[in-house]
Amino acid sequence: MATALEQMATALEATALEIMATALEIMATALEQMATALEQTATALEQMATAL
Repeated sequence: MATALEQMATALEATALEIMATALEIMATALEQMATALEQTATALEQMATAL
């Protein structure tokens, strides 16, 4: 019984770690997209400054 519970606990820990890893990947992607948007904004501001 203890072994089965230990196996279940191990499986749950592995699942939790996989979920956390996926969440971190999603956050990393979102941060990359934000960085790209900021770069595009900077470029647009530079073009506006040049036009002025």
